Amino acid sequence: MAQTVALLRDPVESAKLSRREVERLLFDQDVWKEMTIDDLTRLGFPPGSGDINITTT
Repeated sequence: MAQTVALLRDPVESAKLSRREVERLLFDQDVWKEMTIDDLTRLGFPPGSGDINITTT
């Protein structure tokens, strides 16, 4: 999980991923909980975009 978060936060490495691959990685709740609003915005999922609907409880 920590490696996935690091990959998504790395601008060079995450740019190599398709949008679908990023969504698949974010589907992991442990990864999702570690991501910040800034991380998600940089990956193309700004707040309120409605592009990805994952909830954490």
